[in-house]
Amino acid sequence: MYSAVSLVSIWGNFCIVAMASSSQLPAPSLFNQTRVGFGLAGEYINGGANLKVEPTGRLPPAIASSQSHLGKGLQIAPCVELGATIASNYYLGLNINWRFSCIENKSKTPATFLYYFLNEFKINQYTSILLKTGYKFSPHTMIYGLVGPTVAKWSHTTDLFDANSVSLNRLRIDRKSLGIGIGLGFEYLFKEKYALSFDYTHHFHKAVSQAQNMTMRNIVGPRSGDLIIRVRPSYGVLAVRFTVFFNL
Repeated sequence: MYSAVSLVSIWGNFCIVAMASSSQLPAPSLFNQTRVGFGLAGEYINGGANLKVEPTGRLPPAIASSQSHLGKGLQIAPCVELGATIASNYYLGLNINWRFSCIENKSKTPATFLYYFLNEFKINQYTSILLKTGYKFSPHTMIYGLVGPTVAKWSHTTDLFDANSVSLNRLRIDRKSLGIGIGLGFEYLFKEKYALSFDYTHHFHKAVSQAQNMTMRNIVGPRSGDLIIRVRPSYGVLAVRFTVFFNL
């Protein structure tokens, strides 16, 4: 009986000590590592817009058209990234980029044998704020997806000229519009804080319409009506980015 009581007492003391010790251990953290980075990307942009011309009123129906603008170029994009590794293998971050683009494209469209249109599309600059979600195959390699809003400043101009290249009228759209960017990329981290990444992101924007009253002449006299221009911008960006990270 005495031995049994002693064993129970020893076991009770052991459990109390074990519980006290375990309560003093730090709880495991879901976020293994948080970081902030500053980088610079060299990018190749392929941007453009779908253009639709719709005459109304007494304007000649033959001037209606659908076409695409395409502009290509190189650009530099500074970026800031804030993120964290979750449960060792997953990554969640926010990537903010700003670009000064100035890519443009022009096209000439015959209206009638007396007139023609000169169309110009231009992307001036845009900023993207993209959610970056990734999976780490190792502490140094990661594949990731990008998605988030992008704000672009762009313009489209349609000029009406006569056969002598005299400007008769102009319709101009100058906008800041909100779109969405979706992309995929790969990151390699070396020396614990330097990252080299490659990604492709495509940006989509809603179509914008604008109308301008125009007058054309033919053998039966002047014909007037509203010319409606519908523009839908989009652009794809291939980036090579170097980023320096600092652990928080």
